[in-house]
Amino acid sequence: LPTKYRWYSCMKWKDKRDLMMISTSHVGERGSSNKPKVVEDYNKLKGFVDQSDQLSAYSPFVRRTTKRYLRAFFHFVMQTAVVNWCRLFCDTKGTIQLNEFKMILVKTLLRDIFSEPSSPRTTHKLERSESGSKESRRTCTGCYKELREEKGRPYATNHAKKVSSRCSKCHKYFCMECFLNYHKKCV
Repeated sequence: LPTKYRWYSCMKWKDKRDLMMISTSHVGERGSSNKPKVVEDYNKLKGFVDQSDQLSAYSPFVRRTTKRYLRAFFHFVMQTAVVNWCRLFCDTKGTIQLNEFKMILVKTLLRDIFSEPSSPRTTHKLERSESGSKESRRTCTGCYKELREEKGRPYATNHAKKVSSRCSKCHKYFCMECFLNYHKKCV
């Protein structure tokens, strides 16, 4: 097919399936095995693309979404990038399955995030006192202190919460709210 600037070659080749091609660099040339030269070049260079598509098909991106552009992004960009990283990894370190590579990749990316706890663990905790009788219930230290500052000692003595839970380290009595909010370290 001649155009204003160059010649184009259009062809259909039947091998295992129909293959239709347009080429500007192969114009009717035949290769060694009576195949057109354009088909031989295609078969020689298509190897990695077919392997990449095959690997992507074995472990597809599993998140379904109604937004088509998100699915296209995750398939074409992320899945293709992971397959390419896996291919480079296999070329340098040895063979590995794609799913194993994905797990290594996720663990590596999340290692810094989950390596240390975000806050230091407390060495004290809230526990119930041994006997559950009324005599073992005591005034909550946090509630008493708060009420004493606001309304005075006599009011705090009569109106502070009575609890049977205490700190395991300093043995002061606290309600759950005061323990979590105010009791950061044992004195």
